Amino acid sequence: MPPLLVLFFVLGALGNGMALCGFCFCMKTWKPSTIYLFNLAVADFLLMVCLPFRTDYYRRDRRWAFGDAPCRLVLFMLAMNRAGSIVFLTVVAVDRYFKVVHPHHVANAISNRTAAGVACALWAVVILGTLASARLYFLCTVPSSVCDPSVHAALHVTLSLTYMNSTLDPLVYYFSSPSFPKIYAKLKVRSLRPKRAGRPAAQRREEMPISNLCGQSCTGGGGGVANNVQSQPCLP
Repeated sequence: MPPLLVLFFVLGALGNGMALCGFCFCMKTWKPSTIYLFNLAVADFLLMVCLPFRTDYYRRDRRWAFGDAPCRLVLFMLAMNRAGSIVFLTVVAVDRYFKVVHPHHVANAISNRTAAGVACALWAVVILGTLASARLYFLCTVPSSVCDPSVHAALHVTLSLTYMNSTLDPLVYYFSSPSFPKIYAKLKVRSLRPKRAGRPAAQRREEMPISNLCGQSCTGGGGGVANNVQSQPCLP
């Protein structure tokens, strides 16, 4: 379990972190679908942040080492963001359904303010639902031997699939929003610019087109072809 959690954390935090940077700094035009995808990225990123604590918990043979309050907080964050990820992924799917199957439906004409209100309402429902299930958090102090081993195996498989889903959600952003391929292309170009600017002058001169070199040699500069011809002696 810990190796999988580490893998999910690295890939999920990197992918969702890049997605949040793209939303916050590169996204010029926001639409209702963009708002839903942004909230999905927030839920997935916060879920990934909790994975190092779960990794340490399993590495210590299911012994929590950070106190009671952090245990309850991490469990609350895990439950809340898992539910938030599921809810907003469902909203994104429903939104795409109406866009493709019913392009003239009234749901496609909502404003960004309405979409933001829907997102806030969904977060409120998720948080209240998570708080309502807070009575289950006492399991943090219950010995793990109470449950049957098959229950633990099923739980681990289910949680792994949940974390893997949040890790793969950046693919949803990439293919659902036409702006994301452009954003990733811009980031790639920006990452290559420093390398190109930092090349030595000799290497840049070697890569200069032949026409530019010929133009420099013919127009002067102290070492041109014309000067060499004038310096040669005349033959009888």
